[in-house]
Amino acid sequence: MSDSDSRPAPAPAAGIAAARMIIGLLQGVAGYGLWRLLADDPAPWLLRNPKGFTLLCLLVAFLPLTVLLGLGHLRRRVLAGWVLTAGVVIVLMGSHDLRQNSSGGLAEPSLQLMLSLLPMLFVAHNLVAAADASRHWWPGYGACFEAAWRSAIQLLLGIAFVAAFWAVYRLGASLFQVIGIGWLDRLAEEAPFVIVVTTTVGAAALHLADAQDRLTRGVRILGLTLLGWLTPLLAGLTTCFLLALPFTGLTPLWETGYGGPLLMTAAATLVVLINAVHQDGHAGALPLLRWSARLACWVLPVLVALAAWGLWLRIGQYGLTRNRVISVAVVLVLACYAVPYALAALRPRMRLLEPANIAVAGIAVLVVLGLNTPLADPNRLAVNSQVARLLDGKVPVEAFDFRFLQDFSRRYGRRALQALTQHPDPAIATAARRQAEPPPDSVVETPSRPRLVPYPAEAEIPPGIVASMQGQSAFCRITDCVATPVDLEGNGQRAWLVGPAGQSFLVFQQMEGEWRRTGSFNTGNCGREVAAGILAGELRLLPPRWQEVEVAGRRLPPSGYTPYCD
Repeated sequence: MSDSDSRPAPAPAAGIAAARMIIGLLQGVAGYGLWRLLADDPAPWLLRNPKGFTLLCLLVAFLPLTVLLGLGHLRRRVLAGWVLTAGVVIVLMGSHDLRQNSSGGLAEPSLQLMLSLLPMLFVAHNLVAAADASRHWWPGYGACFEAAWRSAIQLLLGIAFVAAFWAVYRLGASLFQVIGIGWLDRLAEEAPFVIVVTTTVGAAALHLADAQDRLTRGVRILGLTLLGWLTPLLAGLTTCFLLALPFTGLTPLWETGYGGPLLMTAAATLVVLINAVHQDGHAGALPLLRWSARLACWVLPVLVALAAWGLWLRIGQYGLTRNRVISVAVVLVLACYAVPYALAALRPRMRLLEPANIAVAGIAVLVVLGLNTPLADPNRLAVNSQVARLLDGKVPVEAFDFRFLQDFSRRYGRRALQALTQHPDPAIATAARRQAEPPPDSVVETPSRPRLVPYPAEAEIPPGIVASMQGQSAFCRITDCVATPVDLEGNGQRAWLVGPAGQSFLVFQQMEGEWRRTGSFNTGNCGREVAAGILAGELRLLPPRWQEVEVAGRRLPPSGYTPYCD
């Protein structure tokens, strides 16, 4: 290896600061551009490429973060390779996630994907940074420890700084507001300003946190010291809990319905506290903390084994579900911690913790990738398990949840349901067809168009409303929505009520020759009942219960309430 590759000269702090500011600014401009495509009437390109638009949003949201955290800590070619790899991973995971939703409209990433991307990228980024600092594919533990805590504190301080920035800005704008200068306050409501300033300030905050090495080390030492002193408490409580189990039995634990998640949470907390005591392996902890960490290492495998046992019993009784697949993944990662931790507690300085932490970090990245790809997709595994239980006779046809396949397991469930409609067993095929086929009197449109049912039936829904509804997330695509004309203002000009769209009925009015969404009526969880009432002819307009109040030229409409339906 050449000298130039062994340790490149660090870039000047001013150069790194300027690069981070530019990246934050560009991220904000890109974010505003994407928001602009979605605002008001969606752009034609977006309507033709809804999944591509969502992938761009994911890249703009997550990819710049890898560059901001890597500047000054990764060699340029390593940083470029890592950013390219991270971009490919985001696109692959996002594509698989969006492909599960075949509604044809603007696809929203699932909660699982959003909760998986940032932790996975964080762990993978710090493994790459530590490997680059160690100049070896297997990074040194000290380099991993420094990289992970530096990045974590940067992110926490960056989020806190952005929140403080907007709080101070609002305070200053309020001072101008009281003397009649309101443009500063109005500026904070403009999307271009908010998006661009937030990303730029966030990038600046990450640089400030990175530049203050003594500050990040001080925060790390303080945080780990406080966490370390919680180790005796939790280690003692979990030990007493395990000692009490032979007298109480496991039945009360399983009857709670959340015994498994509770055990997994306790095990994960013990892993954090053990590492808070161990730190980088060089910090000298007090004897009480050291022995508490050893006790926690011995308790950890028992907690994980109990959690695995409870999960195994549940799967044996009811098969796999989406949540149980994720629980299996969590137990697998915790087991990878538990075994080497218990062995490490038998050695003088618990050095086995260090390679175990590095190995499990890599395993965790692979597990998250598996859960977000066809390899171990929770929906696929859950569907296969439940269908197998049906076909093996473990679940009678009349008790099987066919609606789970249609509505709650995405593309894999719908595929399985269609296959069951052709099953040789007439009872299974009939039940599957009953769930898969819509009623004969329902309106069936192409998935890319909203499913709007006019009332009265002879009413013609303006094409502009249909085009505007195509930009709404998933509203009116998986279920029928009612569209009815009303005269809300009493001036003979028709508006249209369309819904249920989420927890609202949307109001569309014609403005400057175009149909635009101008308001909504809150329906809470009564959307289907309200739609049925409209189709039954039970819609009527009422005068307002209270008059509006005008103060200093500003109208103060009365606030409504959210209805609730059983």
